[in-house]
Amino acid sequence: MRTLAVVVLTALLQGLPPAVPTDPIGAILERFQSYSVVALGEGSHGDLNSLKFRLALIRDSRFAQTVNDIVVEAGNGRYQERIDAYVRGDDVPAAIVREACRNTTNPNTGPDYPSFEEIFHAVRAVNLTLPSERRIRILLGDPPFDWSEVRSVNDLARPGGILTADRDPFVANLVMRESIAKKRRALIVYGDGHYRRSDPASLVTHLEKAGAKVFAIWTTTAAGLSAWQSDAHSWPVPSLAPIRGTVLGSAMVPMWHPLSLEKQVDAVLNLGVFAPGSIPREYCDDPEYMKMRLFRMDLRGEGDRLRRFCGLLK
Repeated sequence: MRTLAVVVLTALLQGLPPAVPTDPIGAILERFQSYSVVALGEGSHGDLNSLKFRLALIRDSRFAQTVNDIVVEAGNGRYQERIDAYVRGDDVPAAIVREACRNTTNPNTGPDYPSFEEIFHAVRAVNLTLPSERRIRILLGDPPFDWSEVRSVNDLARPGGILTADRDPFVANLVMRESIAKKRRALIVYGDGHYRRSDPASLVTHLEKAGAKVFAIWTTTAAGLSAWQSDAHSWPVPSLAPIRGTVLGSAMVPMWHPLSLEKQVDAVLNLGVFAPGSIPREYCDDPEYMKMRLFRMDLRGEGDRLRRFCGLLK
């Protein structure tokens, strides 16, 4: 792997300009003029600053005039019809959102972060102000899975189970069927690792092989970017910078090795710092929640993480 000094020197010798930050909301919405899909990385799963930015993006008056679908990672596909009804403003209990998030193929606590639920509620609120033809749809990107059929770890290995679920192909097919084929524009909100163009099994790779035109964004921090372009620490927060043909684009970032950053993604979103999310402490006092989540985590030998968080283990 090349060192930072070698990367910067090579970029300078090639006469590459630095990446330049821009207004992130305007820049993302503008990309939809040329791309049918914008893949926005979450940064750290459950990060509160990332959530704050996504909410500002969705609530911007230009968003609903530009974007048709939002594709989320924390949402079990079994709930698609009920979530459709909820976000378009039908008389559906808000509790359906928590159920769809909690029952994904991820057995751990990540889908329980309230930050994932907030997107559903925000879209419903926006939709209630819009005519029916402009309402935003949320597509649930996690493969349909029924936890009520799981009795032991062996059930996780059956066809369609957690250990056999092809999550990236599933969501790629979903986007191609529900967004691209219907000439709709989709914002994907997934973990950044799903966007690696060097990975033949990644979500972006699947979409582009199927013919979708994707603009991929790595969400990160000023400290991380400053390691590759020294002035990034002074960029506005938040800000977005296209990286193709720039010093930053030529960087060999460990997370995106073995290709240069610009061959993996198209832009970076700077959030300044991450503010990691978590499940609320009161969940520890909810017997039904603890029974459900510990059963699922124990199947993978990971339940003690939750027990320690809740003070049940030292």
